[in-house]
Amino acid sequence: MKPCPILGCPNGVHNGKLLCFAHWRAVPFELQMRVQRTWRNFKQATKPNMQLACLRAYRVARDEAVKAVGPREVA
Repeated sequence: MKPCPILGCPNGVHNGKLLCFAHWRAVPFELQMRVQRTWRNFKQATKPNMQLACLRAYRVARDEAVKAVGPREVA
């Protein structure tokens, strides 16, 4: 397990997951789907230039997901 990337969160994150369960549930559903879709596209890309484009798209979605819940505290 690794620490949750949300500042001050004491929860751990399982391997292969982006956020702890509580914070992932706070991410808007559409954004959750975009994170998952862009990660899946990256994993399935076969050409280097396609992998790079898919990785960039995933990183944008990932950063937006973290930012979407970063300022809030989860009870």
